[in-house]
Amino acid sequence: MGPPVRVWWLLLGFACAPRVAQTPPNGASLTLPQTAIVTTATGEPVASGPWSNGQVGLTLPDGWSGMTGPPGASLLLRVTEPVSLSQVELWSFAPTGRPAARPRPGCEPILDDRGRYRAVPALDPAASHSCVEADGTLVQGWYSIQGGQEVHLEAIYPPGEGFRGRLLVEPVLRSLTITR
Repeated sequence: MGPPVRVWWLLLGFACAPRVAQTPPNGASLTLPQTAIVTTATGEPVASGPWSNGQVGLTLPDGWSGMTGPPGASLLLRVTEPVSLSQVELWSFAPTGRPAARPRPGCEPILDDRGRYRAVPALDPAASHSCVEADGTLVQGWYSIQGGQEVHLEAIYPPGEGFRGRLLVEPVLRSLTITR
């Protein structure tokens, strides 16, 4: 083995040597946090009854509960129905043109219609979009520009709860009001 080969093996040995933690001067130590620090504000709890942020509102039937979105977020409200565990999300954005569903990665579209739907009276006319997630969760949404804002109302039904969940969220869909 010639000198260049020995140098190569020597360098490889140094590269693979175990690393030794360096001790800071004066015996001080550095402690890193073990959990992530959350700096995003959370929303406020919401219970049954009327809810409004001054621009949009709805009424939650008995037993429903949820949270508002973080302050300043596009997600205004996420609530859960207690029987089927279906959820309703209310979103508001600055208008982006013709309203369409927010992308949901992994949700396979089954309906995407920019027609005129009246399932949510306050969102007339409204585009409609439905998709199914890999676990069978059904997402059904209605999207419209009302009162100078793009409003998205989405119902999320657990696997096997699409029919019952739709019946149970109907009063919430019909209760949506928008200040114009």
